[in-house]
Amino acid sequence: MVRAKKVDRRVTRSVSMRNPYAVIFIVTLLALFVFLAIDTPDVKITGAVVGVDTNLDVQAQAEVANTSPYVWHIMNDTTFGMTNATGIEPNQWNFTPLTAPSFTDVAIDPNTNNSYWSLNNDTIYVLTEAGALSSTLRIPSGLSLTKFVLNYSDLSYYTASTVGGNMNFSKYNSSGVAQWSVEKASHSPNAITLTANGSVALLSTDTGVFPNLHYLFMFDGDGVQQWNKSITSASISVASLDRDSNGSIYVLLPNSSHSRLEKYHLNGELAWREVLGSLIQDEVSVDNNDTIFVSGDNGGFPSTANLYKFNTAGKILLNLTAHVGTLDGLDCDTACYALGTNTTDGLTNQLMIAKYYSNNFSQIWNLSMGGLTSSSIIAVRPVYSPKVSPPNVTLLIPTNGTNLSSGLQAINVSVKSVEDTVDTVLFEVDNGTTPFNLTTTNASGNWNANLNVSTVVEGVATITVFANDSVNRINNSNTIKINVDRTPPTVRLANSTHGTTDTTPSITFNYTDFTISANCTLYLNGDHNASNAAVVNNTDTILTASTLNDALYVTTVNCTDGSSNKGNSSAITITVDATVPNVTASDALPSSTSFTNSSNVVEISINATDTLFLDDVLANITHPNGSIFLVALSNRTNYPNKFNVSFTVPRTANGNFNITFVVNDSNNNRNATIKTGFIINMTDTDGDGVPDPVDKLTGNITNVTTTGVSSLNVSIGGRPLNETLTGKKEVGFYDGSTVLVNFSHNFSISSLDLSKMTVISTATTLIINFSNEVNVTYNKTLFITDDSFATLCVKDQEISAAADISDACTGSNETSFTNCLGGTQTSGAITCTDFGTTIRFENLRYSGVKATQTASSSSVAEGSGGGGGGSAGAGGGRCAKGYSLVDGNCIHDETGEVQKARPEQVVEEEAQEEVVQEEQAEPGQEEQEVGAENLAGQASRFSFREFVNDYSKFWIVGVIVLVILIAGIFIYRWTKHWHSE
Repeated sequence: MVRAKKVDRRVTRSVSMRNPYAVIFIVTLLALFVFLAIDTPDVKITGAVVGVDTNLDVQAQAEVANTSPYVWHIMNDTTFGMTNATGIEPNQWNFTPLTAPSFTDVAIDPNTNNSYWSLNNDTIYVLTEAGALSSTLRIPSGLSLTKFVLNYSDLSYYTASTVGGNMNFSKYNSSGVAQWSVEKASHSPNAITLTANGSVALLSTDTGVFPNLHYLFMFDGDGVQQWNKSITSASISVASLDRDSNGSIYVLLPNSSHSRLEKYHLNGELAWREVLGSLIQDEVSVDNNDTIFVSGDNGGFPSTANLYKFNTAGKILLNLTAHVGTLDGLDCDTACYALGTNTTDGLTNQLMIAKYYSNNFSQIWNLSMGGLTSSSIIAVRPVYSPKVSPPNVTLLIPTNGTNLSSGLQAINVSVKSVEDTVDTVLFEVDNGTTPFNLTTTNASGNWNANLNVSTVVEGVATITVFANDSVNRINNSNTIKINVDRTPPTVRLANSTHGTTDTTPSITFNYTDFTISANCTLYLNGDHNASNAAVVNNTDTILTASTLNDALYVTTVNCTDGSSNKGNSSAITITVDATVPNVTASDALPSSTSFTNSSNVVEISINATDTLFLDDVLANITHPNGSIFLVALSNRTNYPNKFNVSFTVPRTANGNFNITFVVNDSNNNRNATIKTGFIINMTDTDGDGVPDPVDKLTGNITNVTTTGVSSLNVSIGGRPLNETLTGKKEVGFYDGSTVLVNFSHNFSISSLDLSKMTVISTATTLIINFSNEVNVTYNKTLFITDDSFATLCVKDQEISAAADISDACTGSNETSFTNCLGGTQTSGAITCTDFGTTIRFENLRYSGVKATQTASSSSVAEGSGGGGGGSAGAGGGRCAKGYSLVDGNCIHDETGEVQKARPEQVVEEEAQEEVVQEEQAEPGQEEQEVGAENLAGQASRFSFREFVNDYSKFWIVGVIVLVILIAGIFIYRWTKHWHSE
């Protein structure tokens, strides 16, 4: 803990003593924060100065001559009245509503001196100059009226209300009918005023999470927001707005400590800001000379009333302490009228109305109205319109978007001025190149001119109406857009051809033009069929034809734009075909009962017609074996409706052929309803699926006579036996997978009868008797298993048993092939090859082989097998010709069979085994040599392990000592550093 405190003191000392710049930086930040937190007075012009009043001294006589004849005010929060502005006849009248009112605002019509009073949050009373109730205007239910402003040029009025925590801004005509409404969420209205150009300024307070944030909105006369500005201020209880003749807005924001006056230009740019000390100001008013006045008091007890006077540049011209009391309401024309209280004893307040000269604040008169309180609302009749309106323009002809191409086009507008007379009206025509003006003539307020459209470049042209009144107020906000178009539309069809089964086809097209829409018509074969009068420019559009018959239609689309220019598409041909082709069963060939033989040619035909065009006629033929073939039928010459094909029946076919006719037209209408067929009925004696007339293989393998063959297989060309055979094929007979004989036979010359064939196979004989069925001579090849043969004899003659071959191999057509054993031998056309386990005889015409075995073949085979370590006879490392030594065995290079051992090989292997045994070393000597080698290896491994085992304790102790040494050094250096601190 002591150490921690020391560190803390050092850190503090380091910051404060060693780094004085940090202290300076912190103090500077605090000073800047305090400076920014204080509202700085006299923040002067930030934008261009508009409407600066240079004539600050207005003569009192002029002021008196232009002052309002009356002053309208509210007394005691329950009664509103009118007082003579001369102060001689104070009360002209007082009016008290039947129900206790809650007043919010008042406005005066200078033309009639009628007054408008808002009360009870939903009603506006209209009183005459004499104080009689003229009418009552109500706002919609649910709105709570806060402020309103009157446009006396047409007696419409704008209201600012609250609804459900939001602000509603609406316009009503003179009869109280709503014209439009705008709503702003989380806002509450404070003040509203109408500018010289007819825009409406509206001040509101945020009712959401930022209660000190206020907004100044500017809307045009149609309720479209022009801009808004956020204004940060302390919570305000009362806010006030007024405007000068140039449209600039003055905002007064009073609060409990001081007030702030700000000026904004008509475009929303802040001009200047003034902070009015610690006084609580209540009202801002601009007189007829654009001088700004502010009234209020200091909020003390008793209060002291004050008046401020500013020019439009924000300069304070006068600051007057008026009297002891309050000033709550203020309105100025060429004089200023204030409503407040006055006290003579500092205790009792009396309602007072006072009139002041605007040039020096000298009081003209004041009227005491007894011990009443006031709602701080006062008004005088304005001497200039809140909306200095330029001439009002109503567009008559042409209408906006009119399409024109040439000729003269009349332009006619109605122009009226509320306050003054219309002086000049011009029409400016601008199509993006060089604008020009048209001079107009006036006929009872309707101003006319003729436009020669032929002189206007094609495209969109804008006609702007410039209307000036006698005081040079200009209205140029009204425009008419016309489309000048002398080029016909370009029309494109989506398809170059069109085929359909729909009798009401849809045609897609697109047109491009200067105009935004056109009237487009579908023509089929030159006849009007369908139309659309409002096709949008450059947009894919569909025209659907009325019901059509099957036929060809030459199709076009015509588009006429608003300037009466016509454009046609290129023509396409539409094929309407909704009917399937016509076919009849009676026309079909062959009939379903017809019989025929295989290899015959059958005519397949059908008669077919279509309303337009046939595309193809097909026959779907299902064979007896289930396979399906699709053939095309062609049209016969001189028979336009008949389609046929010649079909050759397969030779192996036997059974029912089913035919379905498929007829398509050019529009893919299909008729597949007609079926027919024919029957092939032929015998198949051997049941192999091949009819007898085309069967070149009689019988099956069960018809072959065999002896000693466990599983006979016959292969012809490597294919199954149930196929039609032609040409020369390779035929093989097998016992399982072991080949016995193979030969070639030309099935196109003669067939084979398997029942005439005999195969006899024993351990020493192989007899093949084919009864002269084979038509290719000298082509048989026999295979016999070599089972330790001693002699071989071949008899190339048709024989039926092994006894037909002599033991001495001296009979007729007999040849000894004993020399073939273990090698090869050729005698005449016959070639013998011994592959070890199999002996092959080639080029035999007939087929008989007989062999003899050695007497001890069985025992010798057993001995060679044991001596060879499982080998079938590698011959002591020597292999016969055609064999290769693989893992101790002789393997045939082609068949992969293992070579059998010969007797002489077995004897030689035994002799070699004895020699090997004699050459082996004595057991004792060999054991000694092996033991010495093992001992040397053990000795080398033992020395390293002994070293590790014997000195392991020293290793551990060394590591521990090293760790302790490092820790000691670290503790020593840390302790020394701490003491030095």
